[in-house]
Amino acid sequence: MICHKCGIVDSLIAIPEITRYSHILGECKRCQASIVAAPTLRKSEVSQQATVGQGEYREEILASQYVQMIGSSIAEKLPPYSDIDRKAVDADGKVRAYFELKERSNTLNAYRVTKFPYAKIEAAARLHAETSLEVHFVLVFADCWARHIFQPHAAYEKGALPFAPSYRPGQRTSMRQIPVLIPVETFEVLKHE
Repeated sequence: MICHKCGIVDSLIAIPEITRYSHILGECKRCQASIVAAPTLRKSEVSQQATVGQGEYREEILASQYVQMIGSSIAEKLPPYSDIDRKAVDADGKVRAYFELKERSNTLNAYRVTKFPYAKIEAAARLHAETSLEVHFVLVFADCWARHIFQPHAAYEKGALPFAPSYRPGQRTSMRQIPVLIPVETFEVLKHE
């Protein structure tokens, strides 16, 4: 497990492959926080368009908070259909990093790996090669903020089957939804909720 408060990894406490109900995994040896595995809360949506609209509004707020966390000034949105959504820009106009922000309704330790489209890793590789800047994958979990910084020489694991939420069955066959599988224990905890 990885503590959602202090970020220490304790390999003696296993993170479940899948969490179906909320339960306590154990206690952090460093800060004594209770480590909870709570599954994804969203089971349906009114419409994909409504969810995307709400998500974009929330993402604007979260992106502004993130750039402040890293000491930057502006979260500038990249062009539509970019696989990486934003760049962090300093007050002098200098780009500090690129980042992709995802919000999750589950806790950090609910699933052993986190998934998002592998195309985002490919886009991160291109951006890094073109600019030499870091690309951050920022996940806002129910209990903390966590970040994975793209590693250009890492071998990222690619899932075998498309991944999509249960309430979006049409995406389950899209090759665009082939995921990257990143162990949550490799994330850096930035802030706890």
